[in-house]
Amino acid sequence: MSDLRRVENLDDRAQNAQLRVGVAMIFVGLAASVALHRHGAPWFAHFALVPFFLVGAYGMAAGLARTCGLTALTGKRRTEHGPEPIADRCELAAVRKRGMLLIAGSLLAAVATALLLSTAQ
Repeated sequence: MSDLRRVENLDDRAQNAQLRVGVAMIFVGLAASVALHRHGAPWFAHFALVPFFLVGAYGMAAGLARTCGLTALTGKRRTEHGPEPIADRCELAAVRKRGMLLIAGSLLAAVATALLLSTAQ
């Protein structure tokens, strides 16, 4: 490998699992939001859905980027043979940085989604 380091730590199976969980959690969050709206829940009740949207956004982002921030924090990658350590320090730093950006972006997207749905009429 040249100066370009791999910035992913998920194999195909793990990527697929992340995407599936992400789509499912976003669906659950949207369905719950519709239920809250139909039952006349107060606007702030939608913020109870932030964990669903957080897991959903994180799953989608991690799957699309093939990078799991939580696995990166432990210094590993997911392969078909199980977790294995990332030995290259530069690669580990790049994966951790990308993972933290995914986590932060997912949190921001989850809160923004809840805010948007709480103001929807």
